Amino acid sequence: MLGVGSLGKEHVRIYGELAAAGGVDFVGVHDVARETAQKLAQKYHVRAFNSFSEAVEASDALSIVTPTATHFELAKPFCNAADMCWWKSL
Repeated sequence: MLGVGSLGKEHVRIYGELAAAGGVDFVGVHDVARETAQKLAQKYHVRAFNSFSEAVEASDALSIVTPTATHFELAKPFCNAADMCWWKSL
């Protein structure tokens, strides 16, 4: 999960619930607000990644919940490294 602001926190909660039910393998979160990311990581028993690149390396999929203007910039390196990339921006 990239971005744990107001909407991102809700995504983290949902992924945490899905992981607890065995529906996903939720590995971690990253945000420029490191303290917030660390608190949520502790709450949901996942890693708080130190960098975007660390999150990309540890993930088979990313949920990007950041301001819309940053989506392409963040998704591009992951999509370039992935076998498949699906992108939905609202």
